[in-house]
Amino acid sequence: MHNYMELHFLHSLPFLYLVCKIGYFILFVLSTVALKTPYLFYIIIVTYRNRL
Repeated sequence: MHNYMELHFLHSLPFLYLVCKIGYFILFVLSTVALKTPYLFYIIIVTYRNRL
């Protein structure tokens, strides 16, 4: 039984690693979007005003 649990843990390690990588990527994307959103918002406002 102990060997089975150890094997199961070793098999779940790549999955945990993948989850961590995906979570880190999502955080990175969200932070990048959050930093760039004011610029995009400003550009949208400027183009909207220029059309008026």
